[in-house]
Amino acid sequence: MRRLLMFLPLVALLSACATLGLRSPVAQNDLRGMERIAVASTLGDRYHGILVGLTSFGNQYYGADVRAWQIDALATQAALERMNNTSTPARAAALDLAGTRAEGFYRAGDYRDIDRARLLSLASAQGFDTLVLIHPAADENLPDRAGGYGYQAGFGIGGLAGCSYVQFIVEVLRVRDARQLGWDWARECDDRDDPGWRADLEEYGSDERDALRGRTQSQVRQHVRARLEWLGMAQASADAGRSVQEPPPGLFRRD
Repeated sequence: MRRLLMFLPLVALLSACATLGLRSPVAQNDLRGMERIAVASTLGDRYHGILVGLTSFGNQYYGADVRAWQIDALATQAALERMNNTSTPARAAALDLAGTRAEGFYRAGDYRDIDRARLLSLASAQGFDTLVLIHPAADENLPDRAGGYGYQAGFGIGGLAGCSYVQFIVEVLRVRDARQLGWDWARECDDRDDPGWRADLEEYGSDERDALRGRTQSQVRQHVRARLEWLGMAQASADAGRSVQEPPPGLFRRD
């Protein structure tokens, strides 16, 4: 199912990138100009449960409050660990969000409209020259999936199946002029050990909920690190050369 959900034509991929421009790593000249890097995650505390029915009448959705999972703290820490574990002189620190939860930076409560100006203002006031922003994003290629993270199920050849997913963007912004220096997608739908669809997160057994929590946290951590490496904001991890069972970017699914 993961391959089926993720396989889409290149034309659609380009249309989804229109608002941000084509994904690109950070230029070397911009990297050399960085001294103090702020990291902020606005992935939020909502776990999205999505069932895509055979028709629109069969669609179901729930949103579960999982603030105990501390996804934003985890994403921020993962970024700091990767960026500060390099030989570059620039150092990264968490942006102080002044007690505001991630959802407080969504204009009109819409995660698709992040208040970058407010975040950049905080970064400037705290003496940072660069902002690494981790935020949920909609994807025109996947209109039935909410940005952020959650569980999505649908009907395929083998019947109803689902996957634990993440869908967010890691964006690098220059604080003084809000210029975007680079960005990359984090998109994965992992169908290993699929527990099956439930109408609410609380309907899973405690072991199943723990497994979903662990899978989500692992996906967020993994993709924050990988995206920063691709952007050039962190060196490739030491185990990058080890054999892996996942297909390379572009094979069966979009990178």
